[in-house]
Amino acid sequence: MLTAIEFLKRHSALAGTIVILATGAVTGLVVYQKSVQSMLLAALAEPGAVAASVIVTTEPRERGLFTWRDRASITIGSSVWSPDDPSAMPVTFEFDIVAHFGILGLSGEIHALNSTGMSATLYSLLKGIRPHLSVDYRTGLFSDDLTIEAEVSPFDVQVNATEAGVGPIDWLVSATSPVRIVVKAGRASPVTLETFFDDFRVTAFDPARNRLSLVLKGGEFRNTYLPQPFERIEREWFMSESEGVLSRVEFDQFDPRGHLNVVFDDLYQRVSKRPKETLRDHADDYENHTETLDGDYAISAKTASLRITPEDGNELGFDAGQIQMSSRAENVPVVLFETLDEDQIEREFRKAGTVSFHLDELSFLAEGKKTTATAHFSGNLTPKKTASIDVAAPRATPDPEHETPHERAERRRRAFEKAEDTSPDLAWSLTAEIPDEVLESIETLLSGKRRGIAPTLRHFLVEKPAEDGSAWSIDFRGDIRKGATLNGRNFSWEVKKAYEATPDGFVGH
Repeated sequence: MLTAIEFLKRHSALAGTIVILATGAVTGLVVYQKSVQSMLLAALAEPGAVAASVIVTTEPRERGLFTWRDRASITIGSSVWSPDDPSAMPVTFEFDIVAHFGILGLSGEIHALNSTGMSATLYSLLKGIRPHLSVDYRTGLFSDDLTIEAEVSPFDVQVNATEAGVGPIDWLVSATSPVRIVVKAGRASPVTLETFFDDFRVTAFDPARNRLSLVLKGGEFRNTYLPQPFERIEREWFMSESEGVLSRVEFDQFDPRGHLNVVFDDLYQRVSKRPKETLRDHADDYENHTETLDGDYAISAKTASLRITPEDGNELGFDAGQIQMSSRAENVPVVLFETLDEDQIEREFRKAGTVSFHLDELSFLAEGKKTTATAHFSGNLTPKKTASIDVAAPRATPDPEHETPHERAERRRRAFEKAEDTSPDLAWSLTAEIPDEVLESIETLLSGKRRGIAPTLRHFLVEKPAEDGSAWSIDFRGDIRKGATLNGRNFSWEVKKAYEATPDGFVGH
């Protein structure tokens, strides 16, 4: 039998050819991987690649045969970092990007550097067991599909911050196991972001003896991002889908009035969002700095509980099961969920024009000390089609029954702009069936056991006898122009009746 050496001696030409071909293949593969790395660095440094207020620059540091090292500088505008202080200087962080080329494909690491004043300041603010960030990335062997994996080591840190109007706040943030994030992106595929953690805790203390605590366990989330479908807009992405589970969510609030505890087990959430219907919708959001809800939203949980322990009273609350929530939204400004006066609310509605929100279902089986019953909630808020809209809309537009969503959005917007009435024409409805102990908990959360709201809230509801207690229902509907009805009667008359039934009137009136 010939040995390997004897075989190579007799077939030296063949062996040489194989070596040349292998070397050429590896060289070609390395050259291709370097071109992919150059493309990734160039894409990262493009204006707006990360966000409109983030500037990324890269600088070559080392260029070896099988290794490259580049320094990336990331500057975040003051409007993002410090929205309450326009004069605040931008902040800058630096990273080293180390790429490796070889027969197994392009791979690399991203190292966070403590090389700027801001990074040193942030690092010094963290007291306790600080997190360590490890970031690796790789591409496919014969493709430029990119996978980034980041892992944050277990940590337990305290951050002291001062909030305007509140004072010094102590934040405690911890994770008992690594937090892992995976990002996948391809030239012809959507971008996905996955997050995994076992245990994550946040606690905050303020000078008024308030304490907030949030505990998340067993979290797995997956977000999918797609480009906006407009040719004039480059590198604009929106989250098209989000799906996640949490094995347990626990929220606690302690303040001088007492203790609130809310727990969910086996929580599931799913969001399906739609892109902006028109280029103008996108431009309006950008110019007005607005964020809107557009899409379908669903939440479910196996069990839940709510407990309220007043400082000077008996414990209130209930257990819940079979929790289901589903809703749909179109162009609903997120700012509407903030504290606004009636003029601000009207301006937001007029600016949005096509606001539509439907709470299709919110239901759960509630079990308390006195009752066991199912709670149901549903409602909607939509623009009403009126004569003013029909007149304002050009006759050349397609039949409303056959128009596309884009055409419908534009027709509605033109109508609202041309309407002479200063009030948006909106219709709403809210219906609910509420077990007694659920209502009692809602009253306490709204009023904090203060005089006023709690004694009068039930005057707006209809009591329905149940086998082991009471249940309450409400039917509130109407529109801005014609007014509202409450449980089939004139709303103003119902409010007057409730006011007269309360000895001291409503709080604040």
